[in-house]
Amino acid sequence: MKKYGKEYDKNLMKIKSGFEQKNDEFLLQSNRVVEEYLKQPKRRACKMCGKIFDDSTVCFQSHSVIYYYCTRCHHLNGEREETVSFSNSTYIEEDYNLFYNEQTIQDYLNRVQTIYKPKMDFLLDCLKEENVNENDIKVLDVGAGSGYFVKAGVMSNIDITGVEISQKQVDFGNKMLDQKLIKKIEIDETESYLKETKCNVISMIGVMEHLVDFHQILKTIKENKNIKFLYFSVPMFSFSSIFETIFQDGYNRHMSGDHTHLFTNDSIKYMNHIYDFKEISSWEFGTDMMDLYRLMMVHLSKQKTNKDLCTILNAKLLPIINNLQLIIDRSEFCSEIHMLVKK
Repeated sequence: MKKYGKEYDKNLMKIKSGFEQKNDEFLLQSNRVVEEYLKQPKRRACKMCGKIFDDSTVCFQSHSVIYYYCTRCHHLNGEREETVSFSNSTYIEEDYNLFYNEQTIQDYLNRVQTIYKPKMDFLLDCLKEENVNENDIKVLDVGAGSGYFVKAGVMSNIDITGVEISQKQVDFGNKMLDQKLIKKIEIDETESYLKETKCNVISMIGVMEHLVDFHQILKTIKENKNIKFLYFSVPMFSFSSIFETIFQDGYNRHMSGDHTHLFTNDSIKYMNHIYDFKEISSWEFGTDMMDLYRLMMVHLSKQKTNKDLCTILNAKLLPIINNLQLIIDRSEFCSEIHMLVKK
């Protein structure tokens, strides 16, 4: 099953508007992450397929980071390696709640309903196509963050728990959930939880791009006989990547310091092949046009003589933005993919 596109309604645009309104604040936070990232050991080979970078490797630079486009599997690699210390400083020590910190339960539920419930609905629809009874579904959400996807599972009456390395996120998430469904773990405990879990579905929503031991985690999932399905979403090398490279004064939401590598359809196929994962379904949709709109608005607002163009851009672009994004989604060069694979 292949699905393309997701409509951006007023609720979603309101949630995403923070990236525009707090552009300078977010960009400063991202730059701090980049400073730490650039201290890490230099990456010599592709994170996905291990091909050594050479003179033929395509590369470009964005927000002080060089990126290498693998000529074998087409994975996009940041110039530095991830390390445990980098992950600790980025996901534990930094104020991650700057980006996800709703003040009320209603704000939290709005984000769940608008962003995460459709992800859960897609998963359940796909499992139904595989003749999996909902009562038999047991999900472990790895990298659960503040529990948005866990809450979406609770709303769908699914047996779901999560694990997360950030204590701040765990505390906030369990408070919003009003029950302790998210467990705090250390970075090096992820593998052991996956090795021992009895859950038949592993979900990683915006997590795989942050894994230090990427291949070891996937190997562990492959070897655990209890796990039948892996459901993941990952950021893709896409038009958003190019737009962010053009507008260096805009917050690089998509290809930022903590997204040290980006996937492509080809590199995902390579991953599925080496771990014997069978693709069951995929949903490709992006925020490429929203990112372009946001970056143009930020850029124009900094030009005193061109601020009136923001009004015109609003009037002309927003009414057609969903149609434009759907074209990009169908071209399969959009910023995000959701995929369910079966072992």
